[in-house]
Amino acid sequence: MPFDKLYQNCVVCATHFLPEQLQFGGRRGLKPNAVPVLFLNKDQQILSSEMFVEQHEDNNIPVLSTVPKEIVVEISELSAIPKEVEDAVESTVITPSTSGINVECVNTEVNTKLGSKKSGILKEVSVTRQKYLSPNARHFYQRSVASIKKLARMGQRLKSFKQRYRAAQKVSEHCKSIMSCVNSTTYNFILSQVRTQKQKPKARRFTVEDKILALSLFKASGKGYKLLAKIFSLPSKKTLTNLLGKIPFHPGINKNIFETLKKSVHKMKEYDRTAILIFDEMYISSLVHYSVKEDILIGLHDEGIIRKPVLADYVNVFMLKGVFRQWKQPICFTLSGGPTKSKSLKTMIKNVIQESQNIGLNIIATVCDQGGPNQAAINDLLQETNLHCLQHNVENRYQGFLVNGVEIIPLFDSPHLLKGLRNNLLTKDLYFHLNEKNCVAKWKHIEQFYLLDVQLPDRICHKLTDQHVIPEKNQQNESQMLYPKSKIHKYNWIPVQIDTANLILFLDKLFDSLNSSRKTGPPGKPLKGGVQNDSVHIQFWYDAIKILESMKFYCTENSRFVKVPSILNLIRTLKGFIYLSKKLCSQHKTKFVLLRVFQQDALENLFGCIRNYSGQESNPGAAHFITLLVNNFMSTHSPNSNCQEDYHTGALDNLRSFITGEVLPGVTPLPDDEEPEVPSTVTLHRRSKVSRCTATYISGFIARKLLRKTKCENCKSNLLFRDNNNDTDFIKARQYDHCKLIKPGTVFTFLVSQSIARLFYLIPKLCHLRNISSILEKIISSQLNFKVINCALHDPDKILVKLTVRYSLYFWCKRVNLVAKGKDDKFIKFLDTKPHTSLIDPVKLSAYKKYQSRVKRAKRNKRSA
Repeated sequence: MPFDKLYQNCVVCATHFLPEQLQFGGRRGLKPNAVPVLFLNKDQQILSSEMFVEQHEDNNIPVLSTVPKEIVVEISELSAIPKEVEDAVESTVITPSTSGINVECVNTEVNTKLGSKKSGILKEVSVTRQKYLSPNARHFYQRSVASIKKLARMGQRLKSFKQRYRAAQKVSEHCKSIMSCVNSTTYNFILSQVRTQKQKPKARRFTVEDKILALSLFKASGKGYKLLAKIFSLPSKKTLTNLLGKIPFHPGINKNIFETLKKSVHKMKEYDRTAILIFDEMYISSLVHYSVKEDILIGLHDEGIIRKPVLADYVNVFMLKGVFRQWKQPICFTLSGGPTKSKSLKTMIKNVIQESQNIGLNIIATVCDQGGPNQAAINDLLQETNLHCLQHNVENRYQGFLVNGVEIIPLFDSPHLLKGLRNNLLTKDLYFHLNEKNCVAKWKHIEQFYLLDVQLPDRICHKLTDQHVIPEKNQQNESQMLYPKSKIHKYNWIPVQIDTANLILFLDKLFDSLNSSRKTGPPGKPLKGGVQNDSVHIQFWYDAIKILESMKFYCTENSRFVKVPSILNLIRTLKGFIYLSKKLCSQHKTKFVLLRVFQQDALENLFGCIRNYSGQESNPGAAHFITLLVNNFMSTHSPNSNCQEDYHTGALDNLRSFITGEVLPGVTPLPDDEEPEVPSTVTLHRRSKVSRCTATYISGFIARKLLRKTKCENCKSNLLFRDNNNDTDFIKARQYDHCKLIKPGTVFTFLVSQSIARLFYLIPKLCHLRNISSILEKIISSQLNFKVINCALHDPDKILVKLTVRYSLYFWCKRVNLVAKGKDDKFIKFLDTKPHTSLIDPVKLSAYKKYQSRVKRAKRNKRSA
């Protein structure tokens, strides 16, 4: 029979196939590669079993009955059987049974999964078709099949997830191998760009670390940040401004910084906690700024707890600096009108050291310049220690002063001390004893040498310029340039000039010994190396103290010897270094000590960065200084600074806790000021036509602000009810096309006019108080009744008082700043009339006096240059 006819007309009975080869629900009913293997012998009587489902009750499983005989089929008799079937089936034994067909597979090994889960379920109950099942059994069978299919789909999904996970893991490992070549900051920045680059600008979200990095870039260069923002995905300027507003950095002892530093200090080794305290002051502009968030006027005398109604023109900054580990941290600052008083400075020094000791730092010394208040504060602390020893009948063997029983060594900045010697040598002759003979050094000898050296084509001291040597051109910076060792032995000196050369050689060695920045010095200059137990520094300092004690400056103008603080302070500093070097090498078991750490370079660089960032205004105001100080922890060396480069790694604290708003334990807010004394009556003078028109214009501005907020017709009718058009000339003059100026009502204009008159009288007297806006609102509300402008839906009286007070504060600050800059001609003309002191704003008068003194100082410096 042809194959096509055979395929169309003949079928194979399912009896010849193994149960595992059957597939129910398909078109063929068989699995692929299924081969008939049962009942293929011609002489063998094929068992025809008639299966029937007996009628049953109570949902019993149907009874399957067959009447076969025991038949044994040998696998060797079969032909055309696939190899997997031969391997799977060795012999099949069919045994007749009254309860069903029992098939045993003898010595069968299944290497591959041939059976189906569905047929496996039926096989467990000895059924080949689900139609032979009872209705309940068929229902459970279908539910089982659905569960099996769902499980299979979940398995496929799991397999897909595993494949995707392995692919992602490979990509991650590849990225990790690449990112291992960069630091953590660069790594986080790259991840931030991958996460936010394709998002819209308003949909981008940045982490705190991203914002801090962006803030450091923005403060380094605003134009550079603007260019980078076009290339990379960076936070907006407003985001960074809001970030700055979360940092509560106020004058005085700042508990937030100390509590935050405490976490960083506890992670440090005991060896790295050794630190020094540096403090110095900087001149700032006398500008006032009202902070809405803190409700305080910034720019007045402020020591943290004590505030005075005096304009501040000096800021005193305290900085902690590591001795063995390179770190630095601006810790607090104070604002003062004029240089800081010695008593206030002494209190601040003790408080800062005590707070530093409480967080685990080991303060061993203080470093400052030899300004008058600094010397007075140090002397007071030394006298307190001496008095403490006398009260306890103990001999005072301390080199420094005591704070909480710990000795602190006071040191003066060595570059400032040498600069002080140079400045005195410009106008005086120096007598001293060196190499067992009396010597005299004069500045004119240095000028003579410089003029000879400049004429030669191959100069010896090529780094010296006119600004270093010529007194008329001297800028008084980098005094170490005047002490080159190579300049003393190239010419034939007369005996008098040799004394000056020997002095320069001595000062050069002294500066090297106090400016060591590495363990070993260069060849020929061993004093430039670190101080060790067996180094030559200690003996050299003992000899230097004897030479310094013999020094006297002779003033040729007054024809007498004068005392110079630089010599006394240099001797005290050398004794302090001798004591500290021995103490550090013995207690901390360190191999060497670098003395450049004990200098003010870190603080001077901070001041230089702040001045450079201010642009043309080299002296920023108090508010600008605070903002710059907060963001200057990443400061590096300033090119115009009066000091050497600072190699320290920056601040311990990145202000993360301030930015994230974490609540720090032990931090309490500053106490509110006591209730101020307010005069019961305020004398109001008769106002001119211009003044009344100005008050009307201001009232319209405030009314417009309120109506924009409330959008209420009732409030509008109450505020704008006016019985005449008097004093509206300014509004008419400025009422251009499409302009939204408002003519206020008569009652409202009267209330605002009276409020402004009272506020300008009260603000100069209460400007130093905290929560000044709240205090002024309370006073105005008690003296004037704003409730006449009532509204059933809103409460406009409180809003009006708040807007009026805030406007007055902003306007008053603006006028004071104009006076401080000398740009308020109206106030200057008012002073020329010599009015009574009660009519003059004391703060404006102080600002004008500071402006005059600043102009005089600038003229004096210009004449001297």
